[in-house]
Amino acid sequence: MRLSTLVVTLAVAALASACTRPASPAPAEEFLVAAGDSTYWVETGRAGVHVRGAPLTLARIGGRFHEVYLADDDRSFENAVFVSPRVFRRDLVTGDSAVVWEDSAFAGVVARYAARHPTERRLDEDEEAPEDPDASSTADFGLIDLHGPYLSYEQHTDVEHADSAAWHATRRGVLDLRTGERVSVGRLFGDTAAARVLRQGRRSYLAALDSVVASSSEGARRAARSLGDFHFDPTSFTLTDLAGAPAVAFHAPGRGEGTAGAVTLPLSPIVVGESAWWRDGVRPELPQSGAAEGRDRWSHRGNAVEARYDSTGTRAELVLLDGAGREWRLVRVGVPVYRIHWLDPAALDSVGRRRLVRAFDEASQQDETARVAALHARPRRDGARLAGARPRARPSTRRAPFTRS
Repeated sequence: MRLSTLVVTLAVAALASACTRPASPAPAEEFLVAAGDSTYWVETGRAGVHVRGAPLTLARIGGRFHEVYLADDDRSFENAVFVSPRVFRRDLVTGDSAVVWEDSAFAGVVARYAARHPTERRLDEDEEAPEDPDASSTADFGLIDLHGPYLSYEQHTDVEHADSAAWHATRRGVLDLRTGERVSVGRLFGDTAAARVLRQGRRSYLAALDSVVASSSEGARRAARSLGDFHFDPTSFTLTDLAGAPAVAFHAPGRGEGTAGAVTLPLSPIVVGESAWWRDGVRPELPQSGAAEGRDRWSHRGNAVEARYDSTGTRAELVLLDGAGREWRLVRVGVPVYRIHWLDPAALDSVGRRRLVRAFDEASQQDETARVAALHARPRRDGARLAGARPRARPSTRRAPFTRS
């Protein structure tokens, strides 16, 4: 199967001199930054500043990096389009890939159509899908965030038939990349914490319904007509963080023939007490609380990295600071800036480093417009952004990085 990718353009441009340009070399640091839809590898030291960007989604599991990517399972026919995503995890050290998620209902949908149309031919991979199919079932899988081995996602499905109204469903969830299992709040934080979070989540859901019904606005009246398509589902949630603390964000899933099937009803995040896996594996990668407004900050060995967001809220400039407050510009990135993986010697041996280089090489070579930026101490510099959108109907099946929702 060919695996699909999104187009990445790494453009290096001059920046106005807003930071102090110190004469001394930058402090020695090495780290990966997850920002927008890309990962940036930053190295600083006496040789200057080197920044490399690639359309990679990386998860650190058990101290090793794994690439997380999508490939579409396309089983279309001459008069029907059937496309569903599959999520893979690839161990960068061994190179082994494993499917960690696929829609369990998709194969049954295809089988039922094939049984009703026994003479219809399946399309080959390089054949175009019908422009006006009699039936279609397509899905999107969007990455919301990663916290250690846990991937928060949104799944959206569209089902259409020529003789019936279109049907849609949207839900969120959390996937354990180690096992491929959807996890519950109790699995993440324990039964006692889960009972409290679920009670609070249901109260928040009922309060949201009451506020819609009580409102007299036209928008609220339209929303009220769709409330029957939503329901509170204790498994439809994502992980997030509030000032570094873990939080559960429930999203009441929508489904049906109306507009509710295309969205979820978001509820306010609920803070949960830290578990050991969060404290040891997730918190060190998150920005610290107390940074200046419009900035995120990570500290490491007496130095710090700041993400300084522009007034449009679409870009951030990464800046390295030493203990004396001197600054070195690094790169402009898309937003949000999710996390930093510090690459201390104990965290990345020679084998892991070679495999990480290879992963960046492969991602950069997937499109001729992808470039690598070698940035040194004196030149001013810009960064990279990912251009592209999730495929909808009969996309190609080369490797695709996630597009975050």
